[in-house]
Amino acid sequence: TAFASTTTTTTGYQNLYAPACAAGYTQTAIYCSVQGYSGANLQSVGFGNSACEWGQTVTTPITLQAASRCCRVPGNSAIRF
Repeated sequence: TAFASTTTTTTGYQNLYAPACAAGYTQTAIYCSVQGYSGANLQSVGFGNSACEWGQTVTTPITLQAASRCCRVPGNSAIRF
């Protein structure tokens, strides 16, 4: 699982992009969360191609987190009967 985190104190809309998956893996889900004091309302998941978007209403520090679920997708290098 790839993970990103940032702490912000600015009101308004905040975006955090879920990290890309390692080579050979495909992003199958995006997870968004807030750590600590709430004052940020999750607005959308998958916004702007793999981003989480929050509406922050307070200026106290809030830690926003975004993660990617990464799964290995097997290739089909040979025809199977």
